[in-house]
Amino acid sequence: MSEKREIDRKVIAVVLGTIFIILAVGLMGTIMSYTSIISEKDNIITSLISQVQILQDNVTDLQNRIANLQNELNALHGIFNPNVSETLRISWIRAGFTSNETKFSIAATVVNNGSVPAENISLTINILFYKFIPQIERSTNRTIEIERLEIGEWCTLQSSVAVPEGESWLFLVDFTLYVNGIETDHQSFGSF
Repeated sequence: MSEKREIDRKVIAVVLGTIFIILAVGLMGTIMSYTSIISEKDNIITSLISQVQILQDNVTDLQNRIANLQNELNALHGIFNPNVSETLRISWIRAGFTSNETKFSIAATVVNNGSVPAENISLTINILFYKFIPQIERSTNRTIEIERLEIGEWCTLQSSVAVPEGESWLFLVDFTLYVNGIETDHQSFGSF
């Protein structure tokens, strides 16, 4: 019987060894298969990232082209609609301190004397408050938009700003008129 047990042990050892080898080979095959799949997916991801970068570069290029074309369009609009840029003017300006000198009031009248309506109009007002002794400067600005002025139409634009603290301020006000981003008129007013 001891021989039978010894044979049984050898058979069991051979069977277990065979099963272990089969499992080890299966595990190695599975690992190699998944490594191949993962490598393939990594290549696909790398390719997709590269395509995304190319598309982002294309979008940036197209946005730059759009901006350049918009600039060209604005320039051509000024060339082909000279009546707007030549006849839309600032006809009257006023600037000064209010009676209690806490506010600074500004006004301008814009007139369209051209032969076509004007659109996308803006009046930029830059105000510089200054003193000579001691030398101090404070500046502020305002932009007032007008959607459209018909032929012969005029519009008075008004605004006010707070005066900087202190007394005896002098001022300089610049009024700049734009139509479609193109400067059409500029006037200054100040106290000296």
